[in-house]
Amino acid sequence: MSIVNDFEKAFNRQDVGALVSCFTEGASYRDNFYGEHQGHASLRAMFERMFREGRDYRWVMDTVVEAGNRATAEWTFGYVVTDAVPRSTGRKIGFRGMSLFELERGKIANYREYFDVGQALLQLGFAPKASPRSCVASSRRTEMALDRAKRQALIQQYADGPARLRAALGTVPPPALKWRPAPNEWSAHEVICHCADSETNAYARIRFLVAEKSASIQGYDEANWARVFAYHDLPLEPALAVVEAVRATTAALIRGLPDDAWTRVGTHTESGRYGAEDWLQIYADHLEIHSRQIENNLELWKKQPR
Repeated sequence: MSIVNDFEKAFNRQDVGALVSCFTEGASYRDNFYGEHQGHASLRAMFERMFREGRDYRWVMDTVVEAGNRATAEWTFGYVVTDAVPRSTGRKIGFRGMSLFELERGKIANYREYFDVGQALLQLGFAPKASPRSCVASSRRTEMALDRAKRQALIQQYADGPARLRAALGTVPPPALKWRPAPNEWSAHEVICHCADSETNAYARIRFLVAEKSASIQGYDEANWARVFAYHDLPLEPALAVVEAVRATTAALIRGLPDDAWTRVGTHTESGRYGAEDWLQIYADHLEIHSRQIENNLELWKKQPR
């Protein structure tokens, strides 16, 4: 059983001791509500506070992909607010998101997450731009500016993404391309078509953020796009070519942006505040995550009886 599944089960039992034991002694945990914590004592205090402020937690890791010392998970999260947060008492909160786990010796050394903070804040009864920090902390990801070296490293990761994706796809034999690990999960073919749609959205998003005043960034339901556009009926190679083309031209663009361009902020229709640096952190990881998804699909396909 993977450490991510151990973490999921311990969380849903609200077993703080078991949760903390999933992490290395000096592990860091970046939570979009509770901020950044490091070390067992700080993690214990964070989880204890979390379980005081909520009940009936259900955190389901819908898709987990592990490769070496990293893991990613797409998940569904829900709980009911207790009277420890008077303004939100009794509210049912639910949203989907994604987490990145860095692992050391089978334990979690670094955790960070991405989800629609604005959606969650609205469910809690707070305006996304004015949530009191005593009740819910705004995303540390949007508060902490990247230094130039970190930004350049993320830009290089972004630029390298298409080659990584093509290499992962190249390991998949034709009979496995449209195989799904589960009814609601994507095949390798669908992953590539999703990447084409997502990357063209990303292409537009960074341009709107930098060039437009108070840019509005449109969200969309990626699972619905996959159904409506029948990804299995679309050609694979043109989708991959789209990914490569929009990444190449956007990598050239963002390498030339001045520092002040990275301070630009717009509003996402689902998650609220959305800055240029948020965009970079999300999309630098995007193709790496889906490359691992393809590799994980292949491993599962190989285990199927023939």
